[in-house]
Amino acid sequence: MQFARTVAASAGIAAAVAITGLFTGTASAHNKDLKAACVGEKTVLSVNLTQYSRQDNGLEITDNGQQIEKRTFRSDFKQSYTVAGDVAHTFVVKVKATDGDQYSFTKELKTPACVKPVPTTTTTTTTTAVTTTTTTAATTTTTTEELPPTTTTTESTPVESTTTTTEAAPTSTTTTVSPVPVANEDELASTGASVLVPLLIGGGLLGGGAALLIVMRRRASNS
Repeated sequence: MQFARTVAASAGIAAAVAITGLFTGTASAHNKDLKAACVGEKTVLSVNLTQYSRQDNGLEITDNGQQIEKRTFRSDFKQSYTVAGDVAHTFVVKVKATDGDQYSFTKELKTPACVKPVPTTTTTTTTTAVTTTTTTAATTTTTTEELPPTTTTTESTPVESTTTTTEAAPTSTTTTVSPVPVANEDELASTGASVLVPLLIGGGLLGGGAALLIVMRRRASNS
């Protein structure tokens, strides 16, 4: 009798321990692994939920206030979200467990910008209107053209010289000797003149005429 009571008590204790362990195991089975980090120049959010209720559990995720996920899952859920890395991000993950509010949670994850912003260079271009006034003065240009030297060639045409020789006709000089009246001795004696004077004059004239005739003939023969 005592033995039966002892066995019954031991069985009850074992059952209680088993039930307690079952509840404890179920409570510790809800696992969550949430990470937000830079991968290269992108920001990546990783969500890993395991051993949740096999009923529909709620899941909502926002990024900088904008919803990027809203759905239900059963038991397990694993997903990665890649967003631009040029700005900082604030992720909020909300889980609503169907097997008790103690398994529900809200988790916030923040990441800085993965890409350092490049300094923006602002170039200001100032355009200045420039008015150009062009004054054109009337200019008179005198152009003197230098002509090449002109060579004048004078061609001399030989002129034939014609020499005309006119042969003078021989001139005959006739000397007429007038008879001189012979004066008587008385007249000669009275005048004192000589009878030889007229004779000498006549002879001189004859000699001169003969000499002139000879010269004219020689010229004619030379020509």
